[in-house]
Amino acid sequence: MSGLGALRSIDRLAEALRARAERYPWVLLLGFSILYFAVTALDGSRRLVWYDELFTYHISRLPTFSHIWRALSTGIEQIPPLFWLITRVSTHFLGDGPVGIRLPEMIGFWVMTLGLYRFVARRSGALYGCLAMVFPLATGAARYTIEGRPYGLLLAFSILALLAWRASGERGHRALAILGLAASLVAALGTHYYAVLLLPALVVAELVRSARRRRLDLPVLAAISLPLLSLLLYLPLIRGARTYAEHFWARAQWKSLAVAYRFLLDPALGPLVILLALAAVLARPRPETSGAVDGPGSEPPPEEVAAAAGFLAIPLVGMAVAKLATNAFTTRYVLTTVIGASILFAWAAHRLLRGRALPAFALLLVLGGSFGIREYVDIKGGSASAIALARNYDFLESAQTGSLPIVVVEAHVFLQLLYYAPPAVADRLLYVSDFRRADRESRVDTTERNLLELRHQARVRVQEYDAFVAGVSGPFLIYGNQAGRWRWLTSALESDGIPVRLIASATRRRGTEGGRLLFLAEPPR
Repeated sequence: MSGLGALRSIDRLAEALRARAERYPWVLLLGFSILYFAVTALDGSRRLVWYDELFTYHISRLPTFSHIWRALSTGIEQIPPLFWLITRVSTHFLGDGPVGIRLPEMIGFWVMTLGLYRFVARRSGALYGCLAMVFPLATGAARYTIEGRPYGLLLAFSILALLAWRASGERGHRALAILGLAASLVAALGTHYYAVLLLPALVVAELVRSARRRRLDLPVLAAISLPLLSLLLYLPLIRGARTYAEHFWARAQWKSLAVAYRFLLDPALGPLVILLALAAVLARPRPETSGAVDGPGSEPPPEEVAAAAGFLAIPLVGMAVAKLATNAFTTRYVLTTVIGASILFAWAAHRLLRGRALPAFALLLVLGGSFGIREYVDIKGGSASAIALARNYDFLESAQTGSLPIVVVEAHVFLQLLYYAPPAVADRLLYVSDFRRADRESRVDTTERNLLELRHQARVRVQEYDAFVAGVSGPFLIYGNQAGRWRWLTSALESDGIPVRLIASATRRRGTEGGRLLFLAEPPR
């Protein structure tokens, strides 16, 4: 009996806390925001900048916007200009270190979480709005909170478009809401071309609303459709991007749909579905609310459910677009799916739990704990990766090779070493590309083509193999991992009469990138 009494006391406390949250929601939002930025800023400063982000770094540092436009027209990056301008502003004020590159995405993801709170709290109250707000942090989408690519910004503009769409059907500030809807979609299309996948979800939702009201809202449909015209501005860039389509690294395959949904939702759905089911069974029945037309406790209207379901179906639409037109599909391109999943999860929890507070707090604890554990692992892993990177430089210096050029055989390693290297080492690093070999063996040539184009846009030393061999005039080093791609290079050099011998190696250490090898190539005089 004492146990039951304690449970009732906890339940009453949870309801009291929920009442406070409804009265002072800004306290919840402020506390969440402080914790979010403290954790993501720490993670963003510790985690090493990786290959894709390094293209962000190099392209955004070009002297003028016209230089950026010309670089994008080559197809070197398949991302519209707005992303590069926002990143350029961020690095101008914060420097081009990891935080400067990643801050726009940190802010963008945060804006999405607050937007989810706003969308759900209006129907289900502040506590369940917090469920929608925290849910993305327990999914695979959370890794993009600090990645210096356009996905955080895309999520921000997507939730702003959804909020503006809902407001466009209400009285008061309707014209401003329609303008905000169009502007949000233009901005989303300016950060990623696959933002076009938002349009079918919003059109379907608007048609459901029109059917319920028995009239078409032409201004809203126009605000959803007209942003497509902004793509006309990007046609030269799209044509350049299409040159990469045939051998793109992430070609569209139907099995990628399951991968996308699993990546985005698996981390959260496993324990949460079990907990939600138990909570729904154990929760005492609670009188239903009065069924007001709007406000906490009201049922979401069909058009809002259709909008959330449309976002959840974005991977299906994305795969159809990829098969018909682009030939490119990967999970990050359909990251906006998490918006629909978060909204539907929070509404389902509110309905199944009859709006009770205690199970909702338990769900929040599981979601927040999942995010906290993952961030702890990532921050710890970032520190270990930084140590491993420093050992690369120690290894190169310990070989006492003077000032010989260093050919790095892995493209991803090359750009990362170049970014973090001391000036004396950076000036010696170069990458040798065999474009035809990459094409022949894997039918994927994106990496080789990107690096060969980057040499014309930024200060990176990249040479094609034949030109490199023809111009080599003295000994040089070859650096790579034991499992890397160095074998093709050493074999090709030997065939061309340039002897290669191993001069140093380092075994793998636990928690680090290991198995480093250093070769000396000595062309005949």
